[in-house]
Amino acid sequence: QEVLQMVTHQLQFFPQIDIFATRTTKRCNRYCSLLKDRGAEGRRGAFSINWSNEALLLHPPIELIPRILKKMKLEPSTALFLLPDWCLMKFKLLFPRIIQILNLGPTETVLEKGKSLESHQLKLPPGDQLAVLTTSMQLENNYLETLPPQLDWYLYLSNR
Repeated sequence: QEVLQMVTHQLQFFPQIDIFATRTTKRCNRYCSLLKDRGAEGRRGAFSINWSNEALLLHPPIELIPRILKKMKLEPSTALFLLPDWCLMKFKLLFPRIIQILNLGPTETVLEKGKSLESHQLKLPPGDQLAVLTTSMQLENNYLETLPPQLDWYLYLSNR
């Protein structure tokens, strides 16, 4: 929770809805769940609601990333992705405009192991955890000037 507050404050981006959360893991008042949950929006999951003009918080299952990026293209929105660095490398060509990338550090120090990971004796993903602010919305030039300095993608790759 503290890491997310630091990230949202630093990026000056405050998500309105937590996609792929549960009642106990949600980080916003509004959330969508992969499980049946009366409190969640979108009775049939996150893909059943309209994402247009929403500020999304996404910490998705990795296998859903291509589908998420396709939906963002169809329904323009701005999203804060929380994902492993290798995952961004794998899907970088599918991502819409990347506004900023923050390296949060090693996954083991950023994420907590949940009960299901412990019970199945699974490990957290390797590498560093990233916060990636991206948008599929058309931005005016003056809006881009108000954002924090953009991290150049190639600079990020060269510093790895």
